[in-house]
Amino acid sequence: MKKTLAILLCLVCASAAFAQVKATKADFARSAAFRKQLPFSFVYNGKSSLESLSGWNKKQLPAKKFDGGKEYTAVWTDPATKFEVKYVRKEFSDFPATEWIVYFTNNGTENSGVLEEVKSIDRKLSKSGEFTINWDKGGINAPDAFRPMADTVASGDTKHYEPLNGRGTNSVSGYFNFAYGDCHDIICVGWPGQWAADISVSDDSYTMKAGQQSLKGYLKPGETIRTPRMLALFASGDYINSQNLWRRFYFAHVTPKVDGKPPVARFNMCMDVHNPDNVDEMIAKGCKPDYYWRDAGWYPRNGEEWFRVGNWVMDPEHLEGQPGMKPFFDRCHERGIKTILWFEPERIFAGNGIYDTKPEYVLKGDAYANLMDYANPEVVDYLFGAISKILKENSVDVYREDFNMDPLGFWNGRNTADRVGFQENLHIQGHFRLWDSLKEQGFCSEIDSCASGGLRNDYDTMTRALPFLRTDYEWAKDEAEYFQASFHGSAFWLPLGGIGMRGIDLYDFRSTFGGIATGVWTNGINIFTAEPYDFTLMKKVVEDLRAVQQYYTGDFYPLTEYSTEKNIWCVWQFDKPEMKGGVLQFFRRKICETPTFTANFRGLNPKGKYQLIDLDKGPMGIYTGAALADGLVLKTDKPKTSGLIVYKRVK
Repeated sequence: MKKTLAILLCLVCASAAFAQVKATKADFARSAAFRKQLPFSFVYNGKSSLESLSGWNKKQLPAKKFDGGKEYTAVWTDPATKFEVKYVRKEFSDFPATEWIVYFTNNGTENSGVLEEVKSIDRKLSKSGEFTINWDKGGINAPDAFRPMADTVASGDTKHYEPLNGRGTNSVSGYFNFAYGDCHDIICVGWPGQWAADISVSDDSYTMKAGQQSLKGYLKPGETIRTPRMLALFASGDYINSQNLWRRFYFAHVTPKVDGKPPVARFNMCMDVHNPDNVDEMIAKGCKPDYYWRDAGWYPRNGEEWFRVGNWVMDPEHLEGQPGMKPFFDRCHERGIKTILWFEPERIFAGNGIYDTKPEYVLKGDAYANLMDYANPEVVDYLFGAISKILKENSVDVYREDFNMDPLGFWNGRNTADRVGFQENLHIQGHFRLWDSLKEQGFCSEIDSCASGGLRNDYDTMTRALPFLRTDYEWAKDEAEYFQASFHGSAFWLPLGGIGMRGIDLYDFRSTFGGIATGVWTNGINIFTAEPYDFTLMKKVVEDLRAVQQYYTGDFYPLTEYSTEKNIWCVWQFDKPEMKGGVLQFFRRKICETPTFTANFRGLNPKGKYQLIDLDKGPMGIYTGAALADGLVLKTDKPKTSGLIVYKRVK
């Protein structure tokens, strides 16, 4: 049966309130046991992978150390055809976790045999008691983006999961937490395309089979295909503690480093006009951003809307007469502000650029949606040249990539009877090659992943990028509760994501706070009120954000159920043990008639003493961790109010 995660978030017996977020010896033992068997499977020329690999030549390459573990590579080669299988596995020493990818290469001079039934994971794992699959709906453009879901699966049943239309986190994200007894097996399918997973349950075990949904055929000489990037992390305790172990793993090993350092919380400012004075005004008013973000529309588009993409050169007509962004971006750098520039290279509007001059580069659809053929290496090389030139010439720090179309039909349109799924697989490899080349060759220091908001924020993508805009539903007006809900849901799986900061009051703006926050500036005008920005309010917003933002990268404790309803309280806590502090954030929603709420803090030392400060009302006093776990009563005079309570351990 289906249920929301609310049932799993039952808060508070005293032991849960003070539980430590850490892996146990049993968790490491389960991880070690998982690694003893090959996690993948396939069929080659009618033989199972177990049968094929047992008769092929095997070579184990020397292990490579990385910060927090070792990488192992095993290579099997068919001596007759030179068909190769390479299994690359990371073992983490600081977390009970394993990551892996499998590559298939035809090193022969003829077409290979038929490869089919490729599963990046095909494993049977022990379990006991009731079995629940926890997942979420991904960054859909809807009020319930990232809604936490939970399916309790009876013995003998199988649950099937797949995203919609070829974007890997569209309606189901590929992040799973399998809960049974005191155990949690977190398994992630990292594939920005069309994957599928089947989980079958028996009395004492469950089996997971997952991978690219459709893949069958021969490989051409020299061709390589690959599986999704997989991750298995083992945890125990309650659901919230298992997700916080995931969050800690995410910050330690998933998020890409920025200039050699872990990424940090930041405040962006997105503007749709080329006006340097706006930046100086923000600074003068006490609202200096960390990043300046120029979004869509700066390229030639014949006077039409932003979606007419495909000509990747600067257009003075859409830059207020300026030839490019460099003078403005250099000015930002002089003021200690990094720069972001938007692209959408995979989609091309009919009639633009190479749509006509190099039609062989394009998989054609309609006027709006035509797909650049990333399976063709020449296309990726062409786009790399065009994009890297713009990034270099305009002093861009962050390459922001959007993707506003569904690719699955274009990929499947290239299927043939003897080669199914190869267009998709090669396209995704080309997509990652473009990103990796831009980053490795120094044309950008960060990548921002966007696909109509959050439709392609899978595990593999998140090892390369951050989601600055977690859902396109941020464009909705007067829907602060939905922003709160999407943050609540996404915090379980995407610990460092963002949303656009829009609104008319403090309640609205605080509903968009997070590890990444982006103010939306339309030439000094609030688009909701058509009035000039209230800088007194904005200064307060930025000051509050700066005071609490570093805590959003800590442990997450939702103190109320996930909900989009407007008649309840919404409360959560972020605790940063290494900073000996955190923040409690609360909202009494728009039509909530209840004036009080008792917040039971989690993760604090019961004997510790904590200084509390309400950012609206000032110091609140010193409380023990035990007293805060028993409950702090929050009270507001009216609906649609919010609060931020910062706490620091003083003893």
